[in-house]
Amino acid sequence: MKQKWIHKSIICGLFMIYLIVGIFLYKDYGISTDERDERESTFVNIKYALDTLGVDALDGANGDLEKYDYRYYGIAMQVVPSVLEWMKGFPGGEAYHIRHLWTFLVCFAGYICFYRTCRKTLESVGLSLLGTAMVALYPRFFAEQFYNIKDMIFVAMVMISMYATVMVIESDYAVTWIIFFSIISALTTNVRIVGFLFPMLLVGYIIVEMIYQKMKRQTGWKSRKKRLRAFAILAAGFIFTYIICMPILWKHPIREVIKVFTKFSDYDQWNGIIVFMGQLLNKDQLPWYYIPVWVLISVPVWYHILFLLIVVTGIVCVVKKKCVVDMDIVFRHKYFIWAGLSALLPWLATVILHSTLYNGWRHFYFILPLFVYMIVYGMRYFLTKCIINKVWKVVIVFACIAGMVIQTGWIIRNHPYEMVYLNAACRKWGAEFDRDYWNLINMDLCRYILENDDSEKITVCTAGNIFMNFMTDEEKQRIQLVDISENPKYYIETYHGLLGNDVAVNGYQDYHDIEIDGYKIGTIFIRQSD
Repeated sequence: MKQKWIHKSIICGLFMIYLIVGIFLYKDYGISTDERDERESTFVNIKYALDTLGVDALDGANGDLEKYDYRYYGIAMQVVPSVLEWMKGFPGGEAYHIRHLWTFLVCFAGYICFYRTCRKTLESVGLSLLGTAMVALYPRFFAEQFYNIKDMIFVAMVMISMYATVMVIESDYAVTWIIFFSIISALTTNVRIVGFLFPMLLVGYIIVEMIYQKMKRQTGWKSRKKRLRAFAILAAGFIFTYIICMPILWKHPIREVIKVFTKFSDYDQWNGIIVFMGQLLNKDQLPWYYIPVWVLISVPVWYHILFLLIVVTGIVCVVKKKCVVDMDIVFRHKYFIWAGLSALLPWLATVILHSTLYNGWRHFYFILPLFVYMIVYGMRYFLTKCIINKVWKVVIVFACIAGMVIQTGWIIRNHPYEMVYLNAACRKWGAEFDRDYWNLINMDLCRYILENDDSEKITVCTAGNIFMNFMTDEEKQRIQLVDISENPKYYIETYHGLLGNDVAVNGYQDYHDIEIDGYKIGTIFIRQSD
């Protein structure tokens, strides 16, 4: 009992430390270029919903959702910070800070659910903590969990959906967990349409389970009734929740749902330049291996080594007939297979449908928790079945701890620019891929100018102006954003859509660079006459 209490105290302590660190750091990051649109979309949806319900509120807000460009974007998980902003009247900068804090808290809830998923299925505190740390301390996630309110919220909802799926199955389809799953999976689908995969896979699993039990004559009417009830509750709960949290569906649900699915199967509203493997491409030129390459270069090397070790172990077991692949084995390792399908099927769909991808691999960030789950699941088998020598077990454990320590050290050294992380084997090619595609570094570069130039008025040319929301009134009075044609004193380059480290700006010289592992992510150029 005492040992169990100590374990719980350590686990709670580790989560509390992470929470406290996040609360201290959430103001360290700039504003991404998408945040303004996400915030506006949320208010348009809220206004439309209030108008539809006959509630006179949010005067001055745009409520014409049916003609709004981003009407099919799910915003349910962004309502809370928007309502807080509406009620408290936060000024521009604080409104975005609240959204950053909210995004972090949702991600934190996701990490807790991921830990609970691992703990329930692996029955190992150590592996559960390792898996959670591999997700929560993945450098790109560590940064983006504050400002990426779309992709990282989806990652969090995927982790919560993972937990809900496991609890539905482990509780033998208890009504409470089915209701919870239907709500969570609907919210996940609202964030990104690929979330619909979770109810599909659960329904598929139940059908296969029923067929298998019937073949083995292990089921009766009571068992079938329980699963049929699960179907009914899941369908009703999912449909109801999904429609409720997406106001554009209220008037014509069937027609608009079809439009949602068709629109996001091939999103065509983005036409920027993608930097990939030393080439400048548009979205129609991306190769099928775009996502695999990004995963290969930006996921830590030791994750890949562990995964490879597990795959090789599995193949060896099959070849040597240590385990026979039959339905019993499939059901025994159902969560490993489920995680693999959840990661693989969306990528295959993207390749087949030629869906639009851009900005690194952020649209597929959700596969990392699934990938990590497969790693720790395989490690349980590897450590208990394949390695008898305790020395080797200790070596593997310490290697994982060393990997986490090195990774955490990288985060500390390069804070707050963790979003451009590439693993140690691929950093030398960093300038051949997209870097700060959201211009987050603008704020820090402008502040560097203000700290090193005592002029009362400073003209600067940079991409976008949303970062000005985080500037103080005094800073705003000194900084004047102008076009390059107006011959500003400073020009800021964030390397978005640019290849290589060597960029020349006519009439300007390099003044200050921010460089991570040999590749530049931001440069201030100063007018040569100055």
